[in-house]
Amino acid sequence: MKVLTTKPKLTLIILLILIFRFGFSQSYTFNIDQALPLKANAGISTSIFSGESIQLGGSPSALDGYGQYFFSWEPSEGLDDPNSSNPIASPLVSTTYILSVKDAMNCLAQAEVVIQVETNSIYELEIFDQLKLYPNPTEGVLFVDFAQLIEGGQAEIYSVIGQIVRQIRFAASSTGQYTFNLSDLKTGLYYIRWSIGDHERLDKIILK
Repeated sequence: MKVLTTKPKLTLIILLILIFRFGFSQSYTFNIDQALPLKANAGISTSIFSGESIQLGGSPSALDGYGQYFFSWEPSEGLDDPNSSNPIASPLVSTTYILSVKDAMNCLAQAEVVIQVETNSIYELEIFDQLKLYPNPTEGVLFVDFAQLIEGGQAEIYSVIGQIVRQIRFAASSTGQYTFNLSDLKTGLYYIRWSIGDHERLDKIILK
């Protein structure tokens, strides 16, 4: 776990004066270290295009509190280090990340940030608009139809935690039809990212 140290804490000085019956006084000074309340800063919500990455957190991501900071981000999928103060996020879909910070006194502060994943206008390429995946949900065999001849490209299939589970390269086809066999994968939700030339598209696949 990565940690940081807080800034100096607020010191309260309490002066206690005791007045005695014989007309003299005695003063006592107590120094009490009282930290300011712990604060978490997850950064500013923003949007990125599909395939891009962004750094999460503020500058700094935690303030005040006492002693060292301990960071934790959820969900951890798509993050290079979920225990870093400023991890790099590469979400496949729009995601709300929650930052939890604890200090040396085990005080907790939380904050959240929303990263919206958008498609670029180049994704609106006609060949993608006419792409068809079926059946979806599928029991293992996925058929892909392009409405026209393509020059070839590749597809990457990701699990919900952002792990690549299949890479598929396809050559030019006179029919624009392809068959992907996914029967060896576990049931659940997957994402398939198409890459044809400089153009990309992201689709959801449900394997049952």
